Amino acid sequence: MLSSGQKNKGYRIVIEDILDTLYLHRVHLKLSGLDVSILDDVPVIKEGGHQNIGKIIKYIKLSKDYVIWSREYNEVFSSVLMGGRLIDIILGLEKLFLLSNFREVVNVVNAILTYTGDERRIALYFLNKDLIEDNKHFVLPLVEEIATTVVRVSKEDEGFVMSVVKSMNRNLEGATFTVKS
Repeated sequence: MLSSGQKNKGYRIVIEDILDTLYLHRVHLKLSGLDVSILDDVPVIKEGGHQNIGKIIKYIKLSKDYVIWSREYNEVFSSVLMGGRLIDIILGLEKLFLLSNFREVVNVVNAILTYTGDERRIALYFLNKDLIEDNKHFVLPLVEEIATTVVRVSKEDEGFVMSVVKSMNRNLEGATFTVKS
């Protein structure tokens, strides 16, 4: 669905899997009865963890030294961007924040900011808000501040409700969409 539609518009898809979050989503989707075979061939930048899903482009060990991690990440991501327009799906970023001190949180947010506005890339950050909402480092407000669009997803009786709480596109801000389950 996302894959085939976006390929027609010249976009490639890459998933950034932080600490086996893609594996967890794959298990949940499979247990829900959905076909997860599309994940077998998707290019993945793997950051920490041990469960390999998809075609791993690069494994980046999560290092205590931000400079080392940043250098490795920038090298691989720059080469991925050179291949043309990209939909970048980031899973598990909240886990990285949970393991970080305030300085590391700011460094990661600044790394995200570096790519904000790069028209070669559409980034979709899927964050478990419950894990970072009450974080003493104010992670959620920092990430929402640099995001161009923020969508909250909640499970309701009728299905999943997606509410656009922030958008640079004024026509989208405040919109609500329901996906029936």
